[in-house]
Amino acid sequence: MTKTPNLEIFNNSWQIYQEIIRFNYMEHQDIYSELKKYITKNYPEPFSLLELGCGDAFYSAKSLTDTAISHYVGVDLSQPALNLAKQNLNGLNCSVELKQVEMWEFLECYSLSFDLILICFALHHLSSSQKQALLNKCYHHLNAGGALLLIDIFCREREPRPEYLKRYCNYVESQWQKIERSDLDLALEHITSSDFPESIATFRTWAEIIGFNQVEVIYNGTFEAHNAITFLPKITREHSDN
Repeated sequence: MTKTPNLEIFNNSWQIYQEIIRFNYMEHQDIYSELKKYITKNYPEPFSLLELGCGDAFYSAKSLTDTAISHYVGVDLSQPALNLAKQNLNGLNCSVELKQVEMWEFLECYSLSFDLILICFALHHLSSSQKQALLNKCYHHLNAGGALLLIDIFCREREPRPEYLKRYCNYVESQWQKIERSDLDLALEHITSSDFPESIATFRTWAEIIGFNQVEVIYNGTFEAHNAITFLPKITREHSDN
């Protein structure tokens, strides 16, 4: 059976990304270990979680195992990724919904609210205005006392994009040594064309404007790039389902 172009692109990109994850070059193993600790400590009672851009949800499933999660909703545009997510999430003791839809569309069209919203390595591809708008939408889909969890690539404070690209590409060239050269070139091309990271300080400013009460760093990466932060809403705010 001949593969469609989209499936071939998915398989090629997926294979490269899986190699990056396997060798922990973007610190997935460390980040999700801290995420599990954070969730276990702060959410001992049954909670719901929305994951935007869930992909295959492999590490999310590991982080949520043996937690009090009662309902998981995963959103992604890729049906092949969602097929894998269904398998990976099968062991969780909760209800699972997987939706093939763009995350913007989900937030605009669905009135559901959640205790936790998780976004992993998806925001840094958006423009600054798009990031801020998405955070605002997430804010209005959080239950009182809930949190937005963001795992992503960050730049240093006041670091121009060209300096970030030079720094991060040098890191990739020097550290991702187990990735084949052709795949490494594709990864570098993707970084150069698609990475638009923000600093944690910028996210703090946006959070205050939107109405979040505070921003906490729960994982500070070794290379000043891969971090995990939480946005905590004001508990007294009026929740909107629109």
